[in-house]
Amino acid sequence: MLRGFGSHIEGASIDPAGNFYATHFRDTLDDSFEGNKVGRNVIGKVDLSTGKSSVYFVGESNAVFNGMRWTATGDALFLADVGRGKVVKVNTSTMNSSDYCGSPEMNPLGVPNDLALSKNGVVYLSGQDWGTSTGALWFCKPNGTSSGVAALLDGDMGRTNGIALSPDDKTLYLTEATDSPVKNASDPSGQMIWKYSVNPDGSVDSSSKTLFYNFASDPEVPEADKDSDGMRTDVEGNLYVTRNGGGKIMVLSPEGRLVKEIKLSNVESVTNLAFGGNDGSRIYAVGRCGSAGWGTGDGCLDVRPNDYAGREWAWFRASQTSTTTTTTTTSLGAGHAVSSARRSITAAFVSGLAACLCHLLFM
Repeated sequence: MLRGFGSHIEGASIDPAGNFYATHFRDTLDDSFEGNKVGRNVIGKVDLSTGKSSVYFVGESNAVFNGMRWTATGDALFLADVGRGKVVKVNTSTMNSSDYCGSPEMNPLGVPNDLALSKNGVVYLSGQDWGTSTGALWFCKPNGTSSGVAALLDGDMGRTNGIALSPDDKTLYLTEATDSPVKNASDPSGQMIWKYSVNPDGSVDSSSKTLFYNFASDPEVPEADKDSDGMRTDVEGNLYVTRNGGGKIMVLSPEGRLVKEIKLSNVESVTNLAFGGNDGSRIYAVGRCGSAGWGTGDGCLDVRPNDYAGREWAWFRASQTSTTTTTTTTSLGAGHAVSSARRSITAAFVSGLAACLCHLLFM
C-alpha cells in the first residue's frame, strides 16, 4: 500500500529529479466508498528511498485529477482535470496553477481522462463517458507560455483512455473500448489500440489512423473484457499497456506484436505506470490494492525491473545534458574572456611601468 493514497489512484509519474507522484492523495485511513471521495483533487508525492508520502499540490475543490505529465525541465506539471473538463498547468516554482486549455465540448465526453506531452509542448487528451461508452481524441496546442488552444482531432469514438507518444513523437497511440465494460472477451470491436501519424504542427492525420492491436483477436487468449488504461513507451518504441482488471502490463513492439507480459503482485486493477530509477528502466505501476472493488480500498504501487528506459526519462536526461553543456560552454567562454582581459590589463601595467622607469633613468 502507498500510505495516504486512495482507490482512485492514477497518473503515476516521475519528475526530472526522479521523485514519484500520483493522484488521489486521500491522506486518511478511511478506505470506504465515502472515504474515497476525499482527495480526488490532491496530488501526492512519495520519497522512494523512505516510502514517505506527502501532499504536493491541491487543486480546486471540484477538480478530479487523472493523468499528469512533466515538462523536461520540471518547471511545469500538466494535470488532466476530468472533473472540470480542462487541463491544469502548475508552475512548480510558485506552485500556482492556471487553466491551460479546455472546451465546453470536452466535459460531456469525459475529456481529459489522460494525456501525453510532446517534446515541443503539444498536449494530447483522451476521454471517456462511462454511461454512453463514448469518447474522443483532443489536443491542446501551445498559445504562448501560459495557455493552449483545445481542438478536436478525432470524434465519434468509444471510450478512449490510454494515450502515449512514440520516442520520436511521430506516432500517437490511443485505446478505445466500445462498451462499459466490454462483456465479451472475444468481441472483435470491444477493445483496441489505434495509432496515428503526427504532423509537424502537432495535429494528426485522420487518414493515417490504423488498428495497432485488437485484444479480442491478437492475444492467444481473447481479453477484450479487460480495460486498457494508462500507457507509456520506452526508448526502443515498445508500448506498455496497463490491463485494468488483469493485474498485468502488456508490452507491444512498434509493429504491434506482443513482446512480453509483466505480472503485478500488488495491483489487479492497474491504472497507470511511469519509468524511473537510476537508469530509467524501473517500472512504477499504480492501482487499487489487491482485488478491492471500484471506489473502495487503498492505492498501491508495484515496482518491476525492465529491459529499457522510458521515453520521458530519456527525454528528461537529454534535456539536462543539453542544459549542462550549454552552461559549461558559457562558463568556459566567460572564463576565456576574463583571462584575456587580465592579460590585457597586465600588459598595459607592465608597459606603463617600463615607461616610468625609462623616464626616471634619463632625467
